[in-house]
Amino acid sequence: MGGPPMAGRRTGGGRPRRRLRPSPRSMGLRRGDGFSRGFRRAPLAEQDAMKTGIASPPGFGRLLLVYLAVRVVMTLLVLLNGRLPYGDSARAWKVSESGFRYRVIDDRFLDSLDRNDSRGYLWIASYGYAAGEDRQLNTAFFPGYALVVRAAHDGLRALWPGGAPPPASREDVLLWHHAGHLVSVVAFLCFLLAFHFWCRRRFNPEVAWRAGLLVILSPMGFLFSCIMSEALFLMTAFLALVMAEQGRYLKAGLAGAAAAATKSFGGAVLVSLMLIQWERAKWSLRGWGYGWLAFLLVPLALLGVMLWMAELSGSFFHYVDQQAYFFGHSHFPNFASVLDLFDPRGKTVHHLVRDVFQILGLGAALLGMAVFLRRRPAVPFRWAHVALPVIVLCVTLLAGAAVSMARYAALSAPAYVGWALLLDHPRRFRIALAASALLQAALWLSWMNSWRWVV
Repeated sequence: MGGPPMAGRRTGGGRPRRRLRPSPRSMGLRRGDGFSRGFRRAPLAEQDAMKTGIASPPGFGRLLLVYLAVRVVMTLLVLLNGRLPYGDSARAWKVSESGFRYRVIDDRFLDSLDRNDSRGYLWIASYGYAAGEDRQLNTAFFPGYALVVRAAHDGLRALWPGGAPPPASREDVLLWHHAGHLVSVVAFLCFLLAFHFWCRRRFNPEVAWRAGLLVILSPMGFLFSCIMSEALFLMTAFLALVMAEQGRYLKAGLAGAAAAATKSFGGAVLVSLMLIQWERAKWSLRGWGYGWLAFLLVPLALLGVMLWMAELSGSFFHYVDQQAYFFGHSHFPNFASVLDLFDPRGKTVHHLVRDVFQILGLGAALLGMAVFLRRRPAVPFRWAHVALPVIVLCVTLLAGAAVSMARYAALSAPAYVGWALLLDHPRRFRIALAASALLQAALWLSWMNSWRWVV
């Protein structure tokens, strides 16, 4: 009488009955459906898909197809837009035509990738830190990216059909651009692959899919294919943190050293690595062991770069002087540039548009990181992942380089995750993604025409 006892209640003084897990057969699934085998060992997101019948989100292969489609669209925009007169860009940079010798190429697409800092990296890759006509010593740019481009250029010359082109010839100049583009694309795809699988492990396939799309179609997403060091820094810094999470100290130290040699603020990776080790030790100094000593490769790499620059220029902090030369100030920290970013008085429409993009980039990065930090359950090592982009943004603001805020805000990997978590409704996500893609197209046009909306 009364039916079977309820799960969890004691019956007759015995042990409480355990709640039974649903089996594939009880849910109407057959072995031919492909769900029976290993059902209970499947991830939670895949179990939910099995129950509801909804297909799981696409994987990395679909992300790769989206990236290729975006590159095709960007190439078509280049062909439709036409070529940029070099004289206008040279006057904007206050240098003579000799400073733009690498831009005298016949390939419109590669020419569009060669803007802003690209000329400095190509010069260092070709000639090293050697001053030329109307050019100062380019110690404002760290050598990591340029050295990788030089290695890629040597490899392309060895594989060139019919023998390597003569040095400094038009074919060789074009080959330098191919090398720079290749390094950026490969570095970005490596980051995207690591980022996608990290998101799948920490969250679920749906968040990984949305975060990957946000990275590719972000307003500054085109930057990761240009002849710039951002993609290489993003890859090395992120891999350093992921390797540290897994306890692979030597690999983390090597990746962090590469990041420190790529960007002047790359040494901030050491702070994030130490935070990861501290959390792995349960927020105690005990049990650290000796593996974390490999993290010291990061400051050693930074010291080596600074000694190299001191040997070339005679000053240990010559790269600071070069930054002051490029951005027109002579002290650090430069709080005046921070205030000027939010002051619209006396600015032209062009400068107002540029400052709006910097503020939007900064605000989007901060909001995304805030959502990432407040996510429940808490993400392991979340403070370490946020510490690096926060330091990068602070250094950018205080160094008087606020005009580059949108570019460096794009280096915040946790911000993309935060926006993927925030835009969990399909309609909101599609609207935001479409707006971001249109904004990327507009910024890409401004980049290739040197409108200097983003610098």
